[in-house]
This record gives sequence, structure tokens and C-alpha cells, in this order.
Amino acid sequence: MTQHLIHIGYPKSGSSYLELWFRDHPQIRYAEGGFAGAANIYDFVSQAFDDDTGYRWRVTRSEGLSVPNRDYGRPPGSPWPSSAEVRAAQFRACERLATLFPTAHILIVTRGFRTALLSNYSQYVRLGGDIDFAFYQAGYPALAPLNYDALIAAYRSAFGDRVTVMPYEMLANDRHAFLRELEARLGIERFDGSAARINQALSSIELRWYPRITRLVNRLPRKFGFLRRRYLRAVFDNRLRRPIAILNRIWPCEPVNDALLLNDWLRPMTEQAKHLVTEPLFGPFVGDYRF
Repeated sequence: MTQHLIHIGYPKSGSSYLELWFRDHPQIRYAEGGFAGAANIYDFVSQAFDDDTGYRWRVTRSEGLSVPNRDYGRPPGSPWPSSAEVRAAQFRACERLATLFPTAHILIVTRGFRTALLSNYSQYVRLGGDIDFAFYQAGYPALAPLNYDALIAAYRSAFGDRVTVMPYEMLANDRHAFLRELEARLGIERFDGSAARINQALSSIELRWYPRITRLVNRLPRKFGFLRRRYLRAVFDNRLRRPIAILNRIWPCEPVNDALLLNDWLRPMTEQAKHLVTEPLFGPFVGDYRF
């Protein structure tokens, strides 16, 4: 019997790699941006003519379910929602998934707070974000979306023991061990997939320079909109890394790295992972969640 797995995130926690793994695994049916292995309702109807017995799982995935934002997947536009709005949207998404798919299984992959914030900032910059890290850090409602204990508790209340929680650090340190654990929980055969890193973060120097350049590009008159679109594609693909390296040799700047994330600022987040770090798989990685 084919079952339904919903991967809700978190962002920058191996989601792009897992997406490819879901797509290529012979016992999993997955379609990017779709639901339950179908690209859309038309594809779902078309698949009704196929023999589905070879698939053990149909997968729906979006890390936006764990960190909801109205601009999710698009260049930043409207102001960030408040912590209360984000928290309400998280739990509302959980309730709706439980109503629509009450027998589904849930996969949640978390990431240590320090690297999660830096990696999320990198994605913000790649999508055209133009504010510096200090302002991003101050304005981003980090305490709401990264309240791991609260969101995991909500999904376990709705889906019971069908919720699997795994650490990104396990995937980063030992990809094979992570996949073997996930396969055992899903009851599927071994499949390694690609060893390549997907969607790599920008370097610490690129994180400092791209927002500066983006602010200049944003000042161009509207008639130069085509240049802005080309520039945003270049930023997303990090095609300006060589010019930025030259600029930084001429005008050196302070890199954006974990030295900017002081333990005193991160320590309150420890309260959001008190139960998470007691999970069996998290033992070797407690230091990524406590400060």
C-alpha cells in the first residue's frame, strides 16, 4: 500500500538534496512543487492509469510549511510578518494538513541555530534581499519559526508517532548514515543518490557585498527593469563571485560569519530545543542547539 509522506522542512536543512533523493528513489513518487507525487490535479488524474504498486511512498514537500512567509520562494517584497503571525501560520498549516491528510507521515529535519540563521540569510540575499546582516538579524522573527519544540509538539499532537525528526548535522556529517536511518523508518530499499552538494550558501565575503550591490541596482529607474532581472539571476547563481573577490581586495570589508552571532544572542533559543536535544539521533549534535 502506498503511503503519503509530507516533508515540512526546515529550510536550509538539506531540503534541496532530499528533494532530488525523493525524485530519484525508485520506490518514491515525487513531483517538484506538486502534492502526493503529482505535479497538479491533471497529473494526478493521469497517474490513475498507472500501476502504482512499485511505489511505497508519495511525497509532498515544502519547507515553507515550517517557516511560512507570504513571499516564500519569491524575491523579498512585503514586510516580514510578526513572530505571532508566523507562529499562527505554522500551526494553521499543521491543522489543515491533519484535516486533509490525517493518515500521512511527517518528516522534519532541523538545523543548529547558528548555521541555520547564516544559511537562511544567504538564501535571502540570493533571492534579492538588500539589507545587511545586522538589520536582518534584528528584524527577522527568528524565535517563532525556529521554535523547534513547539512545532514538533504540534505535529506529534496531530499525527502521533508518524512524525520523524532528524538532524541536518547528521546528513552533513555522514550522508549514508542519514539515508540508512530514513530508509529504515520508511521501510524502503537502499538508494544513495547523488553525493553533490546542492544549493550551496554564499561565502562570508559575498554575504557582505551582494546586499550593497543590490541596493545600488534597486535605485535604477524602472526602465532598466530588465537589467535588474538579469542581475537577480546572476546573484542567485553567484555569478559575481570573481568581481566581488576583486572588490574585496581593493576595499576589504568585515565578513558575515558566525563570529557575528554571539552566544548571548543565541542562548535564548536554547529554550526552543530543550526537548529536541533529547531525541535519540541528536546526541552527537547537542552543541549545535545549546550555547
